[in-house]
Amino acid sequence: MSGRRTVGSLLRSGRELLVEGARVLLPKRLRALPAACPIGWQPSVFTPVFYGVREYTIRLPLVPEVFAVSSAVEGTGPGELPALTARCRVFFPSTDGSPFDAPILRHCGKYPLVIFAHGNCGETDHFTKWFELPATLARCGNVVVVPELPKTRDATPPSENDQEVELLRRLVRWARTDWEHRDVVMPDPATGLAGHSFGAGLTGRLVLEGPIPVTAHASLSGTYPRALKEVAIPKLLTWGTGGEDLLVPITGWRDVLAAPTHVVEIHGAGHWDYLPQGRSTCTGQRGECTLVPAAAADVVALFFGRYMPPEKWVGKLWPSWLPWFHVHPSLRPPPLLLSAEQRFFAGGQFAAWELLHSRQGCGVTLNWKTSQGSGSLVMD
Repeated sequence: MSGRRTVGSLLRSGRELLVEGARVLLPKRLRALPAACPIGWQPSVFTPVFYGVREYTIRLPLVPEVFAVSSAVEGTGPGELPALTARCRVFFPSTDGSPFDAPILRHCGKYPLVIFAHGNCGETDHFTKWFELPATLARCGNVVVVPELPKTRDATPPSENDQEVELLRRLVRWARTDWEHRDVVMPDPATGLAGHSFGAGLTGRLVLEGPIPVTAHASLSGTYPRALKEVAIPKLLTWGTGGEDLLVPITGWRDVLAAPTHVVEIHGAGHWDYLPQGRSTCTGQRGECTLVPAAAADVVALFFGRYMPPEKWVGKLWPSWLPWFHVHPSLRPPPLLLSAEQRFFAGGQFAAWELLHSRQGCGVTLNWKTSQGSGSLVMD
């Protein structure tokens, strides 16, 4: 037994030395955090923390930069500043383990902004059913706004839903100018948009119609604006290979979608598998794999981590020949290089991916097309 303990101690000591060496090699700008930062690093997809969440009911005035767009949409004239009322949840990084009471993590760098739009589901408070995805994004160093979209909930198609496109525009500005923690949000263009089903089409319209600058767009089993296919914005499209999602996949996507594009096919999954079974009254054909909510949340976090990293992670932070602190074009999870304190916060980061091969019916196909090339990787 003493021999085993000695070997184990040597392995642990070697790992800690490797972590300390990594800290030396990382660029000075990543390590140069204010003394007030309680953890000494900025949360990211490589170094997650916990998360907090708050719910708001807010009145959103029309901001000047979108007045011209809104005048056409709402038929307003000069001097008229119509307001919209919205309910939303905001998820953010925290080191507290009680999400609804957790304070936001300050003094550790600023965070990108992600807006997530839910799809068509006629249940009350459907926007509150989306938890795994925004919580994972927040743990990975993002501020995530999840609004209630009544018209989308009631099946208004994205192409006819001008009001909620406008609502999303105003929420982007609210997060940066009026939210109580606006000082920790990165400025334009560090905005990512994501949506499920009709919500993907709604956020796609916002990418196309502006004037909010957007860095990346993620579509979860979503309707997809035709004009967006040729736009060279980083795109993530996910869909299930189960029968219910057969209308979502874009045939010949490698030819019709401009790079960079990432397509994730979730084996056997249905349209609502992003939510755990029983969470929502909106359900349908489901696949066998219960890991989909966590695995899908991870791949969205990896996508935004690749194209829209938190403030202190912007730029090339690590030699390309080392495996850590890079998001591969496939969006497969990287190996984590963590100190003991970081492992405490990271918990089960990417655990769903480690379980894919051992769970019945679980698997994903990761496809990509970037300026450096294309490829496909099956993980099951």
